[in-house]
Amino acid sequence: MRNRTIVYCLTILLIRMQSFGQTDESGSKSSAEYWLDYNMKSVINEDGSVSGFIGYRTISPRTYGRLVIVPTYNMRHKKVRSL
Repeated sequence: MRNRTIVYCLTILLIRMQSFGQTDESGSKSSAEYWLDYNMKSVINEDGSVSGFIGYRTISPRTYGRLVIVPTYNMRHKKVRSL
């Protein structure tokens, strides 16, 4: 249920972010950049974990929109004894 709530909130934010834009007094449009990220981490065992983030980047007015997915695997460095 928690994941559905997070996905719902992210979707609403993305829709709202796309509708923002600013116009100054001279009538020219200015732009703004919006980032939305969800970071996560899951421990596999005592020596490793998986983490990363899913994000969305956009520039308003609608110049571009990018979905960013960055997975990482984290592991503990084990010291090797020399012979």
